Amino acid sequence: MAYPTRLLRSMLFVPATSERFFSKALSSDADGIIFDLEDAVAEGQKESARKTLISALNRLDFGSKTVAVRINGIAATQMYKDVIGLAEQCPRLDLIVQPMVEHAWHVHCVAALLDQVERSTGSERTIGIEAIIETPMGLENLGEIAKVSHRLEALSFGAGDYAAAMHMKSHIVGAADSSYRIRPEVEFGETGTAQFGDKWHYAMARIANACHAYGLRARDSAYGDFKNHEGFRAAATRARALGFEGKSAIHPSQVSICNEVFSPGREEVAWAEQVVHELEKAARQGDGAVGLKGEMVDEAHVKLASSILEEQKRVMKKQPALGSQVS
Repeated sequence: MAYPTRLLRSMLFVPATSERFFSKALSSDADGIIFDLEDAVAEGQKESARKTLISALNRLDFGSKTVAVRINGIAATQMYKDVIGLAEQCPRLDLIVQPMVEHAWHVHCVAALLDQVERSTGSERTIGIEAIIETPMGLENLGEIAKVSHRLEALSFGAGDYAAAMHMKSHIVGAADSSYRIRPEVEFGETGTAQFGDKWHYAMARIANACHAYGLRARDSAYGDFKNHEGFRAAATRARALGFEGKSAIHPSQVSICNEVFSPGREEVAWAEQVVHELEKAARQGDGAVGLKGEMVDEAHVKLASSILEEQKRVMKKQPALGSQVS
């Protein structure tokens, strides 16, 4: 599926009710902002929060940032009002982030509303959708969800609701769990260091696989302990290793870590450039593989190297956000 090129290493969540946080989000280095109309807004404030947000989206200058809104879920009475209100009145909106997606028809409902609004208003812009997978049912139906609509750009993982649905006991969203480990001295009577597992691995690996199978972006969950920067970095690093291209941030201090982790490092870029150079040289000599620092590299390595170099180009092209208000 083709979708606009976006850099989504860091998406900063901001409650739609808190205008005092809007300017901080604008001045941050986040690649995008997700204004939250769902969990961050009490039921009695949904209508006023939407009006406040629509006004802000038309008043503020977001520069090159991706502008997204997490709407209320398919079971909420506010959902259709969120979609129609935002689509009709906010030409700067890039993405609708849809929570609690469990079935393909959940996405189809939002896509159909967007189709109707865009046809009736004559809009030439296409608002994309990011679906949050945060229940066991959503995970089971990944394949159908991933291919349901041309508007679907990304799947993201929602660790908090997923943990609740799975009856997991750890209360820190997105963090590792010390109970999930193997202790050799206890279990096998052997000496050795306890081996920790990642309880999120199964869900995250499936989401990443579905995204790459159907040409979508994979984004990781938020991390609840916003003061634990090293824990956040570790979680982000694991996500990138699985093929995720970004992570949600719930605090501005997490943004720089996202941007660093989900950008190619200097050594990565140097390796990629060398692989491409050496394989091109080998091809001119009729060889399909070449030894490089003790490793045999071939066409598969060229694909990986090219991906790294394309990622680096997107990072280098990013323009700083203006973060100013339109007067």
